[in-house]
Amino acid sequence: MATVAAGMVRRGHAVAFAFDPRAPIGERLDAGVVGVPIRIRNDGDPAAVARLRRLIVRHGADVVVVNTTRELRVGGIAARLAGRGAVVNRRGAGDVLRGGLWDRWLYHALIDVLVRDSQWGVDAIAAQNPWFRRPTHVARNGLDVEAVSRTTPSDRAAFGGVPGEFIIAVSDRRGRPAGAPEVAEAARRVVATSPGAPIHIVVVGDVDDSVRDATNRALDGEDRVRASFVGPLPSADALEMTAAADIFARPSRSDGIPYAVLEAMALQLPVVASAQGGLAEVVADGETGILTPVGDVAALAAAIERLRADPALRAGMGRAAWERVRLEFSESKMLDAYEAVFRSAARIRGRGA
Repeated sequence: MATVAAGMVRRGHAVAFAFDPRAPIGERLDAGVVGVPIRIRNDGDPAAVARLRRLIVRHGADVVVVNTTRELRVGGIAARLAGRGAVVNRRGAGDVLRGGLWDRWLYHALIDVLVRDSQWGVDAIAAQNPWFRRPTHVARNGLDVEAVSRTTPSDRAAFGGVPGEFIIAVSDRRGRPAGAPEVAEAARRVVATSPGAPIHIVVVGDVDDSVRDATNRALDGEDRVRASFVGPLPSADALEMTAAADIFARPSRSDGIPYAVLEAMALQLPVVASAQGGLAEVVADGETGILTPVGDVAALAAAIERLRADPALRAGMGRAAWERVRLEFSESKMLDAYEAVFRSAARIRGRGA
């Protein structure tokens, strides 16, 4: 949300951003955003509620945006105690509404508007929680495509790359696996049945040990496929690593609209992804990449081999990916969507226009 906060400031809105002082996000806030470190120790932290209430009143907030369930409970209660600030609950792909009676009451008491990053996410809320009666909106993720496009690819030697390899970038995250073991299994099948360049899988991100182990097991001793785990990196370094790849893979089982996929497209990489969730809204199958059924390793292998064997196809899909993300998933479009959500939420509480 730091990007959204900065964008709202550029559009003339006053923004205060409460953040955990232990997290690095405070250092990334735009100069025009008022950063306020507030540590939330538990779901009912009275000190955090009190500090947030004072911030909401002092800032004269018309809208209070919360992400996690903990933030909702603390920030939502603070907004209600402050007597102002419509509560917008932003939820990612893996964030679901709990269905217990207490949770249902809490959601209706604290949420004014719910927002998700894909139409799939909005539809899922409606299908899984027919009892939820608050307005639910789509605000798709977006990025500064021109800025990302200026990224200079890192030297492949920086992650152990050697000449002649076909490099697949995968962005994984602790607690949110994105399919690195499936990519490894598919790559092993490719080299076992087809001649061509050896495959190097570069996994960027802080992955669980279980993901690392499963990826290595999937290689099954095949010496023409290898995996490198480069760990969590600063945003600029991660972009440079990704830009050095030939394709980007995201065969995840549940996803909204990941920034990693948008960034790969802005870097003119074709994307091989699961045909599910928000991914199916981003990747145009056969045009900007290839969509495969969830869990279908054979289809994933076929997609990888198709792109490995055809540099012209990769280049064409990469150009189309850049154009699609520029037109449909720009930072400006994202800010338009959030601004509309915030204005709608403010009207619900009778504040703002």
